[in-house]
Amino acid sequence: MMSCREAARLQSERLAYPLGRRRDWALRLHVLMCAGCRRYQAQLRWLHSRLRGDLRAEPSAALDAAARERIVSRLISASERGRDG
Repeated sequence: MMSCREAARLQSERLAYPLGRRRDWALRLHVLMCAGCRRYQAQLRWLHSRLRGDLRAEPSAALDAAARERIVSRLISASERGRDG
């Protein structure tokens, strides 16, 4: 069984390139069974669409205000670390 950590890594990789049939199906199965990974997937897709400049994309109902604030906070922190380093 795939761990949530592995599923999160594969979801990020999937945005950059195809995973291959076996890994893609294993990820799909895990996400079907795991509510936390489904939420993460929705948030990742929303964030990816925003970063690509798709300003028409609206956040899903599963992405609550607290989650959006955490994402923005982490993006700002990462940006500040990048400027310092």
